[in-house]
Amino acid sequence: MKHLRTVDDVMTHAVISVNRRAPFEDIVETMRRWRISVSGGIAHLHGSIPDPSLDDVLIRIARTVPGVVDVTARLDAEVPV
Repeated sequence: MKHLRTVDDVMTHAVISVNRRAPFEDIVETMRRWRISVSGGIAHLHGSIPDPSLDDVLIRIARTVPGVVDVTARLDAEVPV
């Protein structure tokens, strides 16, 4: 018999909250510090990342849960709205 997963099996217990006007680098740092993953379809980036210090930023998100993705942000990367 195949056992169904519970919410506890697929959801993280840690969550983060940042100010709506938080700069992208603050969001990235907060996610890294707390090891927060991003599920596809939940996190969206609109516009570009103009900060040169964020050139070729790669956030490796732990793949502990099915559906967890890597988030890549590149300098001046245009994201369709």
